[in-house]
Amino acid sequence: AAALLVRGRLRLDRKESPEAAADFRKIKEMKDDLSSASVRNDADYHLAEIARAANDRKTIETCNRLIMLNASSAPLAMVTLGRFHAVTKEGDHVKYIAAGLSKVPHIRYLREYGFDMNEFCAEMEWLWSAEKGESPLRYLAVVDELVRLHPGNLRYLRMRASLSRQVAEAFRSEANALRRDNPAEAEKLDKTADSHFLVAALQHMQISLDKRRSADDTLAAHQGAADLFLAGKFYTKAAEQYAMIALLSPQEKRPALFKQATALREGGILTTDDADRPGALEVFERCIDRDSPANDISRRALIEKGKILADLGRHEQAADLYGQIVDDKEGLFGMTPDAEEWKQSLYARGESLYRAALRRKREEVKDYPQYLGEAKRTLLEFIARYAQPRPHRLCMMASQMLALCFAEEGDLPRTVEFFRKAIGFGAGREEEMGDDEKEALKRAYFTLGDTLYALDKYEEASQCYEDATRRYSASRDRIWGLVGLARCHGKLGR
Repeated sequence: AAALLVRGRLRLDRKESPEAAADFRKIKEMKDDLSSASVRNDADYHLAEIARAANDRKTIETCNRLIMLNASSAPLAMVTLGRFHAVTKEGDHVKYIAAGLSKVPHIRYLREYGFDMNEFCAEMEWLWSAEKGESPLRYLAVVDELVRLHPGNLRYLRMRASLSRQVAEAFRSEANALRRDNPAEAEKLDKTADSHFLVAALQHMQISLDKRRSADDTLAAHQGAADLFLAGKFYTKAAEQYAMIALLSPQEKRPALFKQATALREGGILTTDDADRPGALEVFERCIDRDSPANDISRRALIEKGKILADLGRHEQAADLYGQIVDDKEGLFGMTPDAEEWKQSLYARGESLYRAALRRKREEVKDYPQYLGEAKRTLLEFIARYAQPRPHRLCMMASQMLALCFAEEGDLPRTVEFFRKAIGFGAGREEEMGDDEKEALKRAYFTLGDTLYALDKYEEASQCYEDATRRYSASRDRIWGLVGLARCHGKLGR
């Protein structure tokens, strides 16, 4: 009987299921004095596994009998029963699998029964990837048992991280769907998502701290932790991990530095005076390869550096930086007007010049009209280049900025012209706009009414206010439109 059991297991390893089943059935048919109960029960377990693979309902009867007998194979019988229920959708299959694994004493037990761990893990990953929302969390009990049986196993730790990430992404997706209509509930879901991203990141951190890991595994663990910290909005932690990647891998240095700077910027750490703990501005500067500024990361870092300078109120410096890109006569940056980075730089230069002009006006610096004039020239160039045939997404912002420039100069007819252009460029694009763009478009609607009112065009102004209040009926700025509308009615004697 023992020999038949061994031969049957060998045949299973060779994928010879019919021959293996014949051996196991022979054991069942033997007289009691020729085979022990434990060997017969083990044969029953293997027959149950063969039945499960064939989707045969005999699996249920055999597994339940082994469980009732508390046979040595009972833990695996519970796992087999759970796997069968996963296919037939009967009962809580995860509960059976986790309960069975919890009774497995050690990894050698699984090896003795020829348990195919690769097949089992692939099956679990497939099952939880097909589930929605937080229901995959149930599988953590299964993965935790695998980690218990084989502490430090790289695959199981990665499975745990992958599972937490899937749950986090499900919560984030649900939050995004509710963000506009139910922001309070979306915020709660965001916090839950962040907590699961943190759990997943910490799994990768555990791998990275294990000195037994290969250099490649350690690097991959830092990368996984960094990306998950960033997704969960743990920006300082993400930046620390990207900095570590830059130290560990010369090949990944610049991409890692770029991501480090991005994390710092998202975390609000724009600049510091500490060389050991730099801010986003200083790290973006490190990304720029002065010997090869035309590479992709250098170009992107230049633009991001300009954005941070603008955020810091250093508008003149930002304008100069963007000017280096758009006036690149030596071809150092490898960009043409068709490149997206060039388009962004041209618009950003115009905006920076406008912001610099406003500040210089407040500070009573006499050259502010020169900055305003250069801002207009730059933004008009952007519109001329990119309004046709299909308007660039920044045409709306450029038009709105031009309207503000003309308003500063007191040229109200041109102000009206460009507010109308902004509204035209923004029509039908609200779904793809960012928050800043949506706010700019909203202000264009209301400020157009104000400008027409200042030109004594009360009928047109009243129509603008009416359109704006109808369009933004849920906004607090609706009061702005209603007051303007009342003033127009007063002027028109209505």
